[in-house]
Amino acid sequence: MKEIKATRKNIKKFIKNLRKEDYEELKYFLKKKITKKFQKELENLSDFYFLSDKNHPIALGGVQQDKKHKYIGKAWLLCADMSKHSKMKLYKFIKEKILDYQKQYDIIYNFIFKSNFKAQKWLEKFGFIFLNTQNPDFKLFYYSNGEQKIDIRNIAN
Repeated sequence: MKEIKATRKNIKKFIKNLRKEDYEELKYFLKKKITKKFQKELENLSDFYFLSDKNHPIALGGVQQDKKHKYIGKAWLLCADMSKHSKMKLYKFIKEKILDYQKQYDIIYNFIFKSNFKAQKWLEKFGFIFLNTQNPDFKLFYYSNGEQKIDIRNIAN
């Protein structure tokens, strides 16, 4: 497993092979022209990783720093179907990344489709907590080291 550049070709190949649940989430937010819009979104991010195994893009993720609060990060991760073949390597890599992010940010959060059970299991293993949201299709997941006395629901709205 190695990190690769987020070229248009790699992004296109990756999106074509996304897990169904991850593709549905991406489609929910980007609606149409997903590859083009997603490439544009990546251009605005500075802290993300793109992983490949045997020349197949398998995972893309990172944390985006909150504009108002530097100690808050919005985590995201998308995986390709092929990632199941490298599940242990991927799990180890992501665990190390999350530990790094937990040192960098006091609070890490985002939303996930309620039906994305595999991703929820992973997040639970990494210590994330889940809350229901006003949107019945999503759950809020978050990690807090307890340093900041902020109601996560106020940040996530």
